[in-house]
Amino acid sequence: MLLFSTLRSQFVAVVTAAVVLSNVGVIGIVEGARQRQLEAERRNAAAERIASIFRYLSAIPQSQRATAVTAVSGNVFQYSISAIPPIDHHSMNDEERRIALHLESREPPNGFGSAVARLMQPYTPILDDRRTRLEIMQPISTTGEWLLARFNGPPTPSPTPAILIAAAICTVVTGSAAAWIAERISRPLLRLAIAANEVARGRGVPRLSSAGPKDFQRTAEAFNMMSERVALTLQTQRNVLAAVGHDLRTPLAAMRISAEFVSDEIVRNRLIGDLNEVQSLTEEILSSSKRSNAA
Repeated sequence: MLLFSTLRSQFVAVVTAAVVLSNVGVIGIVEGARQRQLEAERRNAAAERIASIFRYLSAIPQSQRATAVTAVSGNVFQYSISAIPPIDHHSMNDEERRIALHLESREPPNGFGSAVARLMQPYTPILDDRRTRLEIMQPISTTGEWLLARFNGPPTPSPTPAILIAAAICTVVTGSAAAWIAERISRPLLRLAIAANEVARGRGVPRLSSAGPKDFQRTAEAFNMMSERVALTLQTQRNVLAAVGHDLRTPLAAMRISAEFVSDEIVRNRLIGDLNEVQSLTEEILSSSKRSNAA
């Protein structure tokens, strides 16, 4: 892609992508821990609420409990009274046992029996879905009445705007820093390419500035030394060619004079033609040498 054809664009794209991915990972970890903590706090608050309802129902006459259960039920907390255990043959895990003990610690001592807690499947926020996240069964009297409480947790809140804003600011700042560093890298490389092109075309011996980091300083010094040696080699070659061209003029002139005295016209014309070609080649060498020196 032309958009990422330069070192600068590739460097900025890679750094920005790495920052975005790391931010997504950090947000995921932080949000996961926050949601787990929020779930624990909600369960404790639900146990507190259910314990207060249990105390209330235990204190009123049995004939009023059905009406009271209907009155205190809502979208989040739902209560019902059953003559048989609503949650049967359920073995509590450590988290459920902790919730049941927390609930019983908030209730007055009674001989009705122990509470049973059951955590439902982990909640997945899909639209505005509400699921039963916790069920607690508890005997409410010695006559075989059971209170079943269901906690229908609200949707898990989305990540706080502060985290998203901080991630966006981090991405922008890091991307800007990457662009600045990429510019610091690409600019000397561009100057090096231009200088190398000048040397290749024989237009002079440009010198690169040795300012900047140590790596660029060493590169500039090596290039300057190389270009000077190349220029010196080329100049030596030009001087040799010019000297050879000048030295050839004298013997060529002598050979031309000697050829004029050849009696055989055919041989004489052939020798003169060959000498003209050598003379033309010599003049081209001298002309090329002059042009190179002038450049």
